[in-house]
Amino acid sequence: MPIGYTPAETKFHVKPLPHARIPIVKLNLDPSPALPFGIACDIGFENRLALENTRLLMCYASIDPARVRTMVLFC
Repeated sequence: MPIGYTPAETKFHVKPLPHARIPIVKLNLDPSPALPFGIACDIGFENRLALENTRLLMCYASIDPARVRTMVLFC
């Protein structure tokens, strides 16, 4: 676990993968009545291409937000 992190500080399940090819931290939040599908997210480090991909999606979203939202959520 990261220095200074305690599991009681968050409701997310946190799994650091520091030795992966591109280091990431996996976050998962279980489904609840307020959030029926839960949340799963990966936070990556040292990956410039991911930043450029995010900028590209932002550009696409400014042109056609509905289709980009569907693509991001379901692809």
